[in-house]
Formats: sequence, structure tokens, C-alpha cells
Amino acid sequence: MIFLSLVVLSVFIAKAQSDTFSAVCKIQGLVKTEKGLFTAFKEYIKAEELLNNDVPGDVEKFSQNIHSKVKHTRADAEYCGNPINAFHIMSRFVNEWRPMFEQLFCETCLIFNTFSELNSTVAQLEQKIYGFPIERDLKSVSVSILRLWPFYRLDVKDLADGIIRDTKTDRLELSEMFYIAKVAEEQGMYYEEIIWLNRMLELTLSSDRDKEEIEQFIICKKLARAYFSYGMPWKSLDVLSECLRLEPDNLKLERDREWYQRKVDMLDDSQWQVTLKPKNYSETHHAQFEVYTKLCNGDELRTPAEKSKLKCFLKPSKIPYLRGKEEVLNYDPRLSMFHDVISEGEMMDVKRLGEQKLERSQHLSDSGQKIVDESYRISQTGWIADEEHTLINKLSRRIELLTGLALQQKPLHSDCEKLQVLNYGVGGMYEPHTDYFGNPLGAPPIPSDPAELRGTGDRIATWLYYLSDVKFGGSTVYPYLRIQVPVTKGSAAFWYNLKRNGSPDIKTLHAACPVLLGSKWVSNKWIREGGQMFNRPCGLHVDETDYPVN
Repeated sequence: MIFLSLVVLSVFIAKAQSDTFSAVCKIQGLVKTEKGLFTAFKEYIKAEELLNNDVPGDVEKFSQNIHSKVKHTRADAEYCGNPINAFHIMSRFVNEWRPMFEQLFCETCLIFNTFSELNSTVAQLEQKIYGFPIERDLKSVSVSILRLWPFYRLDVKDLADGIIRDTKTDRLELSEMFYIAKVAEEQGMYYEEIIWLNRMLELTLSSDRDKEEIEQFIICKKLARAYFSYGMPWKSLDVLSECLRLEPDNLKLERDREWYQRKVDMLDDSQWQVTLKPKNYSETHHAQFEVYTKLCNGDELRTPAEKSKLKCFLKPSKIPYLRGKEEVLNYDPRLSMFHDVISEGEMMDVKRLGEQKLERSQHLSDSGQKIVDESYRISQTGWIADEEHTLINKLSRRIELLTGLALQQKPLHSDCEKLQVLNYGVGGMYEPHTDYFGNPLGAPPIPSDPAELRGTGDRIATWLYYLSDVKFGGSTVYPYLRIQVPVTKGSAAFWYNLKRNGSPDIKTLHAACPVLLGSKWVSNKWIREGGQMFNRPCGLHVDETDYPVN
């Protein structure tokens, strides 16, 4: 067979971009693309056979192997929003499709019509999704799995078998588990690495895993190294001694055991006190991280007496016959859920408009700079101005009616920011943060603010539309208030970030819990304090609060 030049394929390999993992909708697009890619690849093989060109056995084997996997994948949010499925999809592109493209690539070979068709199809598919995933995407999905597992108190045995809560999918193969453990090591997550490698060691003794290609002694060496990195070399000895019992003639394991024995002999008494335990993230994260974790797991932290004071009612608006279904969740600061405030069709349109603009989400650093940090925030964001579509303007007017605040967008001194549309990625989250940034009216403008927002002050309030449901995770939680707001499609959360006297309210600290299963879509409006002087005036005393409408 004459190998054909993959000119466009080589370009797409060079252009491949990252960040596919940070929005589930991008993974859904990837599944559709893979099905098209497989169809084109299959047509290419068939055309080569018709020309009596020899198709190498490994190309045929690749085609059959990929087909067995692709035929079971689905492009819906439930499937692609499962982190294990996302890992499988990313892994195929990085570890199977890419090597096959590189194998077929030939700079000096002639281009025939059969290849031209494949080349053209792949180029079109690649253009639609702005580049195939690269290894960074696969590593990021691995890190997300490593975070979700302890955060949501999952069982590694279940994860290895493809089970998350009540959802079952294809299991993780030993090679995939080994890759995740390798990423854990690279991230300095030695506790996580130890747990995953221990499970692998157990599985190598299982009859249904014995045909896989990871040799047991490699896992033993890796696990011994992980224990050493954690500070427990005596456990390294235990691992190697057990493995030598199964492979007594393995000289590599024997040499490693002797090396760790020397390290153990050098330990002082204090070093023997190390015990294996999960990392306490409260020591390195926000002070409210422990409360945040409990709320995300559904722990109820408020007393029945506190909850008994809350109520639901029909809130009047500026239009007499329009009332909002308001559920008061907290009085000071005012936090409410408005139910049934956006229709199914409107939600679909907002997602469609937002998806066209999605880019990796940023957040403000302490110095006021916009940065990307996937340990803090995993999502993609699109911004839509009111004038871009009548629906977006309509939604702003709806918020005005229900809150009594001004939301006019103008060339200068706008009352609010553009509508932000977000889709969260694998394990997508936003760690505890506040929406205000401490820049009141009269203060010098923030350099990152666009011209229409300069001089408009701080974010007085937040309106958050929920555009989808998720199966598990994704709640908005308020650690200081000890409140969890579940993702409720068609509803919206509303709260004031500033007190009536204009000062920031730290109690509005909130977080987006990691999405465990599903695709979370939200859109929000940040309302600026400029223009709200008569809509939400200061009270008669400095500690005036917002009270529910009776």
C-alpha cells in the first residue's frame, strides 16, 4: 500500500487546542465529530480495498476497535456529563486517533482521490470544534476525577467499575487507571495515587482483569514509590515483599526492596509517625471550605427553627397582573429563588446564543487581573449584550420587573453587565468567592472594566438563571449562610451583594459545587449600584436590611 500524505491532518495536529474538558457541550460536539471521523475513516479503508491497495493489519484492527467503542457513545448531556465517559472520549483522541494519524502521515507520498476525501472530511470536522483534544485535556479530566472522588465521598472500587452513585457506564481499564495514578503523582497528590494503585493491585488478582497489558510488578514499583514520596518507606517494603512473594525471581523488585530497606534504616523516631490520610483542604483553601464541602454533599446545616421563618409568596411587580413566585431562602442578606421565570424555549435559545461565544472562564486575581485557574474555576463563558437579540433584552426587562432594579445597557454608565452564559465542564465548579470586588461609586474605575461600566460602582446584586438540570452536584452554596440552592431548571436565584449602606456583605460568599453527573448551564446578570439610588435607597439607619414583601 502507498501511504498517503495527510497534509491537512498534520495541520490539525499542530493546531490542536486545549480546553475541550472545560465545557460539557464541547465534549458533546466531540462525540458527534468522532462518529463522523470514524465514518470517513471506514470509507477510506473501503476505497483503498477497491483499488486493491493493501490495508495494514493494525489499521484494520484500529478500525474494529474504535467501532466497538464509538457505537456505544452518545452525544447527550447525561452521557458526556459523566466524568468516566469524558475520560474515555478524551483518551481515544489522545491515545488512539492521534497515533493512527501520525502513522498514516507521509510527507513525500502522492495524494490520491481516496485520501483527498478523507483529508477534506477530517479538515471540516476539525474546523467545527476548533481543534481536537490534546494530552492537557486528558490530564485535566484525570485531575477532575481525582478531585470528585474524595469531594463527593465516592468509592474508588465503584469508579474503577464505571459506577458513580446510581449510574453505570464502561469500566476504567487498568491502563486508564494507571494513567490517572500517573497524573496524581505529577500533581503531588500522593494519597490519591496510593489509593488508585492499591485498587489496581487488587484488580490484577481478579480473573476478569488478567488479560490486560499492565504487568503486576510495574504497579508494585509505582506503588512503592508513591508510599516513599508520601513519607512511608516502610509501606514500600511491605508492598515489595508481597509482590516478591508472587514473583520471587523478579530481580528488579528485589533491588528496589533493598534500596527502600536502606531508607527505612535511616529513619528517626519522628518519621515513623506518618499515617496515610486524605489531605485536609481546609488548611490550604478558603476558611469556609469544610462548610462548602458539607453543603455540596447535601448535609443540612440549618436548624428547623431557622427554616421555619422562611416562606413563599407571589411578589408584585410594576405590572399589576405580573407576580413572581418568590421563595425566600434568607432574610439578611436577602436571598431568594424565583420559580418558573424562564420558559423551555427561552432556555434553549439562550444556550444556543451563548454556545457560539463560549471561551474559557476567568476570574479576578487579588491584583484585579483576569486569570484562568482550573483549580479554582472550570467552565466556559459567553457574553451577550441586550441589543444583540430581542430575547436577551426581554430577559433583562423581566429581571427589572421582579427586582425593581434598573437594568438599562447604555454606551456609558450602564446599569448592569452583559448577560453571562456558562456551561460547566467535567467536574465543573467555582470555589468560594464573592461577586462584589470592593470598588464603590466614586472610586477609580477598574482597568479591566469596559467603557460602558466605568464609574458604575460595585455589583449591588446578582440574578442567576438555571438553564438545565443536573443529576448530581452543581448546587450553589453559601457557606456563611449554611444554605444550599440546588440546580432547578427554569428558576433563578437572586441576592444582594451589598448592604443597604453600600458596604460589601461577606455573608454573600458563595460557590458552585463541582458537577458530578450532567451538564450545568446557567446565565447571570450582575447589576451595578450606579442607577439604583432610588430603586434601593439607604435605610433610616446604617444597618437597614431588605425585608420580604408581605
